[in-house]
Amino acid sequence: MGFADLLDEVGGFGRFQLIHVMLLSIPGLLMACQNLLNNFTAGVPEHHCRIPNITAALNESTSSLLRAFIPLDSSLALSKCTRYTETQWHLITDKLSHRNATELQTESCADGWTYDKTEFSSSIVSEVSCFIISDT
Repeated sequence: MGFADLLDEVGGFGRFQLIHVMLLSIPGLLMACQNLLNNFTAGVPEHHCRIPNITAALNESTSSLLRAFIPLDSSLALSKCTRYTETQWHLITDKLSHRNATELQTESCADGWTYDKTEFSSSIVSEVSCFIISDT
């Protein structure tokens, strides 16, 4: 006597088996939503290397102050993954110096990144990278 014969003899697929199948399906459906969660929470916000704290005595805007620490890429935006090895104060006032700034020494971000929170207030990328940097 096989299992199918035994199941037919005790009443077949009844209410008890239906409840079990339904209860076992709920975690599977929720897991599918969990697997898709990264598609919506893993956005990469705009970012640049974290710079050292600067005294508030400087009356420069933040964007022009960043030019002394972070080079510009080919689209004249702040580089996401490099910074100058030494602070380049002359770049704050010189508007056309981005052409000559390509010859200056750069390094990768050693102190982590600063994220723009206008598009994403928090994301997996910004949370995990802060955690990794603080552990090293």
